[in-house]
Amino acid sequence: MIFFFDRAIGKSIPRALRELRLPEEIRIHDELFAIDADDDVWLNDIGAKGWTVISQDVHFHSNEAEWDAILRQNIGVFYFPGQNSPRWSTFKLLVRCYDQIVKLAAATPRPYIYQVQRNGRIVPFKIPSGVQIRMTL
Repeated sequence: MIFFFDRAIGKSIPRALRELRLPEEIRIHDELFAIDADDDVWLNDIGAKGWTVISQDVHFHSNEAEWDAILRQNIGVFYFPGQNSPRWSTFKLLVRCYDQIVKLAAATPRPYIYQVQRNGRIVPFKIPSGVQIRMTL
């Protein structure tokens, strides 16, 4: 299983996970794509490879090109809260939820979006009204 950390998460958290030598592979946006690469471009690329996205950018579902990439490439996404949160808070939450994320990523038919809540709960993301729903969570 490969987890792709987008630029919203940054580099420090996925690098720390790599240092732990987890069984899952960790890939980092800035090592594979230009910093200004459009989200739909890298979503299509990593989706074709079957990778799972970890992000604090909770708006993929509201951009048509990004949403289409998620649907077309059958991407699994985990939204983390607080793009402006301290990295330490995000890291602690990720560590707390990591085993459950791995289980959900392995067991959930794609495409999907889960929202990781600050309390550690992981719930299917509810698509806001007005957004075209073309998948079942």
